[in-house]
Amino acid sequence: MNFNNGSIEYNEEAIFVGFDFTYDKWNLVKAAFKIAIENDEPKSDIKIDEIVNRSGNFLRINNFIIQVIFCSHFDNEINFPIKLINKSSTPHLLLAAQVDEENNIVYFPGVLTMNELRKLKSNQTQFIDNIIIPISNFEGGIDLLFRYVNLLNIDSIPKRIFEESKKNISLFDFFNKKNSLVAIGLGTILASIFAPKAFQPNLVSNFSVLEGDNFLIADNTRSENINKQNSCILSPQLKATDTLNQYKYYISIDKPVLLFKDSLNEIKIIKDNKEIWRKTATSDNKIIGPLYWPIKSFEVNDSYVLRVRPDGIPMGNYADIKLEASKDEITKIDQLENSLDKNEYKWIREINKNISKNPDLSIALLFSKNIPNSEVLEKTKKTFIFDSNCD
Repeated sequence: MNFNNGSIEYNEEAIFVGFDFTYDKWNLVKAAFKIAIENDEPKSDIKIDEIVNRSGNFLRINNFIIQVIFCSHFDNEINFPIKLINKSSTPHLLLAAQVDEENNIVYFPGVLTMNELRKLKSNQTQFIDNIIIPISNFEGGIDLLFRYVNLLNIDSIPKRIFEESKKNISLFDFFNKKNSLVAIGLGTILASIFAPKAFQPNLVSNFSVLEGDNFLIADNTRSENINKQNSCILSPQLKATDTLNQYKYYISIDKPVLLFKDSLNEIKIIKDNKEIWRKTATSDNKIIGPLYWPIKSFEVNDSYVLRVRPDGIPMGNYADIKLEASKDEITKIDQLENSLDKNEYKWIREINKNISKNPDLSIALLFSKNIPNSEVLEKTKKTFIFDSNCD
């Protein structure tokens, strides 16, 4: 979420719980957890049965025992007491929570298995009663936890790696080798299954997968003065097969955002061979940046033609771009934006989840006039416009 509060810069996946209540750390984490469940895509079937041991911050989630361990947003590591791992309450997974009680913000860096914890301890023989866990060792965010508890059999994650010894030998010396092999093999499998979701980069990096599309400017006047033969469109993205001098894009939202890499001298909207809207640049005011759909909203089966003339192209030369609405369903962008309210976390999640399956929706949300103030969203806009490549 990349809130910036003085000296604290939060991760873009941080969750703002709101200021309606005063929370202690534990209740703040539970409130953030609830928000994360509501916003998870695809929807997870999460059932929190009970708090197993409040003093140890244990949760039972889909029968998996999860131990939440806290730190602040300033911390780079967590000092974890070994005594919190015992015979009666060994968790399947540790979930790290960076908590800011003053601002009601929680970020979940990720999870750690008991096998990974054992390996950390084996490298820290100087510590007897505790384990130093770097925050960077927690991977996958809250998403990886959701995938674990939704898709895995409870027996597939070894729960008990510590055994009590009658000879008072270190608990870590009695790790079950069979479970170790299972855990190692499982980790390899999980990496291939969950990597695209659990280790996804930030929004700016996610958006970098979208590229523009070059289109040819037709020489309708047979002029010899054209100094530029093509231009680049960034939105819409859902391209169909084009014909000579006709580029076709499918529209899935009722108010698409039109975005060109280069400035334009002129743009028209044509329906049934009749011009119904036009915008023309002046010498001091070129047409740049996002253009918001200026006429009535798209409906199923609607069809329009954009006639565009980029800067530097003489009168009479242009490209026609056909916009054809979906035959099935058109997303009502206003309704979606109202459901997101001004919650930055919800906007980022909604944009992120649609980048691959409906990029035009993600672009429309990113450039919406109603988007909340956000450094990460502003950075994503600028990066998309200036750094996008064109095929």
